[in-house]
Amino acid sequence: MFNYEDIKGKTPKISTIAGCALYGYDHVYTYDNIEIVANINDEDKVETVYSVLFKDDSVSTPEGIKIGSSVDDLIKTYGKEYDEFNGVYTFNGVGLFLQVQTKDQVVTSIEYIMVTN
Repeated sequence: MFNYEDIKGKTPKISTIAGCALYGYDHVYTYDNIEIVANINDEDKVETVYSVLFKDDSVSTPEGIKIGSSVDDLIKTYGKEYDEFNGVYTFNGVGLFLQVQTKDQVVTSIEYIMVTN
């Protein structure tokens, strides 16, 4: 499972991009196994994390789903309340989405995305 301790003390590659989901601009913090996107509010310079992308199978969701898991395990774990389009499964949580991309019934990408509207 992703744990803050996995990245604590490690130096990420940091890039700045135009704000995508919110206002101002975004910082993209890239580590070996995850990528975190945080929006920077121009007025108070506060960062709000709105996306966490798992980049490899060394991290998993708290429920144990990781890149390489099967779609069957994904649905057994999170249930049948999801939207699916072209192999992308979206599970709605409180204040965030869990978006899982698949290919050939295998998880290829996992991302937590904050609800911004």
